[in-house]
Amino acid sequence: MLALFVAGASRDQIKAWSEAFVERWLTVQVRPGAVEAIERHREAGDRIVMATASFDFYAKEFSRRLGIHETIATGSVWDRSERLCADVDGENCYGPAKVEAVDSYLARLPSRPKVIFYSDHHSDFELLKMADEGIAVNPNAKLHKLALEHGIQIADWG
Repeated sequence: MLALFVAGASRDQIKAWSEAFVERWLTVQVRPGAVEAIERHREAGDRIVMATASFDFYAKEFSRRLGIHETIATGSVWDRSERLCADVDGENCYGPAKVEAVDSYLARLPSRPKVIFYSDHHSDFELLKMADEGIAVNPNAKLHKLALEHGIQIADWG
């Protein structure tokens, strides 16, 4: 995808594209319950971290716009002239690599906080199980089945 669509673009171009993409996505794709949950956690003083397989250059814009404190995402690679390369920095933050990235993040903290993890996809099942509170939100069919089998809370965010 990177090689076909955006590789070679400058940081400024990618930033403008990311801002426009996130603006559009926030108005038509983000479920109302997600915004409410983020606000509820922010009001409670919780540290909000988004872990996603999405690329960091637009995932961080989502975090900024939604008031999320930190982002764990698939890393992008930039060349010396600050142009996006068609490469991934490290592993795609998906499945076991996401579990490893979240574990690494938690290990860097002075003490382990209560972890509440939300997901809609079965690739995050291990993270839902490791969390103090795992919540399957509008889950895909496979995650819905796993949540029922393992007593993981299921939520509908509209």
